[in-house]
Amino acid sequence: MLQINWPVLAFIVELLGLLMMVSCGGGSSRDKTEVQPEIVQSPWLKTAIMRVTDGGLLSANVAAVPDHLYESLIHFVYIVDADDGSEAESPPPNEYTLRHLVWDTSASDGKNIVSTDDIVTLDNTLEFDLEIDESNTLYAAYRGGNKAHCNTKQSDTMVAVKAVGDDQWHEYVGAIGYSGSRNPAYTDGDAGDYPSLAIDNLGNVHIAFQFFWEGCDSNNALHPDILYVLKPAGSFDSFSISDEEPVEGNDYEETNYQNAVGYHNSLILDAEENPAIFYGAREVNYNEHGLRLARRNNGTWSTEWVDRGCFIGDVSAAISHEGNLAVAYYVDECTEHLSYTEDDAHALRFAVYVDNEWQVHTVDEATKAGTHTQLTFDRLGAPAIVYYETESYGIGSQRDLYNLKLARFESDSNSWFKQRVSEAGDIGVFNSLWFDADNNTYISSFSKTDSTIYLFTEIELTDS
Repeated sequence: MLQINWPVLAFIVELLGLLMMVSCGGGSSRDKTEVQPEIVQSPWLKTAIMRVTDGGLLSANVAAVPDHLYESLIHFVYIVDADDGSEAESPPPNEYTLRHLVWDTSASDGKNIVSTDDIVTLDNTLEFDLEIDESNTLYAAYRGGNKAHCNTKQSDTMVAVKAVGDDQWHEYVGAIGYSGSRNPAYTDGDAGDYPSLAIDNLGNVHIAFQFFWEGCDSNNALHPDILYVLKPAGSFDSFSISDEEPVEGNDYEETNYQNAVGYHNSLILDAEENPAIFYGAREVNYNEHGLRLARRNNGTWSTEWVDRGCFIGDVSAAISHEGNLAVAYYVDECTEHLSYTEDDAHALRFAVYVDNEWQVHTVDEATKAGTHTQLTFDRLGAPAIVYYETESYGIGSQRDLYNLKLARFESDSNSWFKQRVSEAGDIGVFNSLWFDADNNTYISSFSKTDSTIYLFTEIELTDS
């Protein structure tokens, strides 16, 4: 197993000083025809966790977190058809269930499943977020609750909680998406797309989500906002419209200004436990787009650009061991008027905030890669990113790819080491990544080929 031993401070200096920086002032000169296929290196143990039925499922989704009390336990949450395993003659149409499964990696084959339970049944949730706090309480945020005015779908931001010893999940309203300031006749908007949550040391729950106004105007679908809610520990069942804080969005009251923000939200807490939200913006000031950051300090939100000029296809944020904000994100199409070239598109990037500025680096541009990304830092403080690869700019049979990839920064070479963890079928979506106390790597991923959740465990290599 690859071990990285180097001072954390040296890592930051080397990373910022020696990696290639991407800027808005220039593009890559890489010739795609010269890119050779990467060598596949996959020292991984692959374990099938659960096959997810997909007969009527609109879209699968999976998240995983390690248990904090028992190192061998892993919590999986995934979406299944509501009639999965049901004997009903006429199962309800278009209903889906968030299901929780506990897996024991130390158990013998066939006895790994410790328990399964259903969190909630929903009608349209495609995205959700899963977190676990230091007391081992589980939290899930998703779109559910009541139906909005003029909408046939559930349209609230919900949070479900399961503490140690509880035999079931408890569901609470996070936000309804209040629209009364614009249209008093339709006060309940569409809330809950791209939910992201974080838990602070006091047990308070921070939630960011995308919000569409009352939902009766089709134009609203083009101009979402991003909102934030804080659920105080011990008061999860309380709800007030005043709890819904605008982070960034439209101004229909004074200027009739419209924008489109809140895509692929990733909320983390900074070193002072203030919420920081990274998200894709498709329209700000009518013609700007890219990766945005909103930070809350003393009750006030401030926003800034991290990287602009490209459309963002996925976002995953984390905080480094030094307390620096960092983010991995997928860059989709870029605008030529900001001097981006075709080579800048469809790439995985990494940005870290040091010395009052954003340092932006390209991690993987040899392939069309970077969606379904998750960023974390290993036990030694090095960043690692798991992501999905869908097309190679190489030659021959390597052009069409659907693989699970992992990138880790190495101080010895001052570069990102990238490897394909798995290339069996179409695999690499809905990824989770974490490290145990010994810095061993764990990846949860989903295969579209056989609709199965897989766990990948790093194998330690020995000299033969």
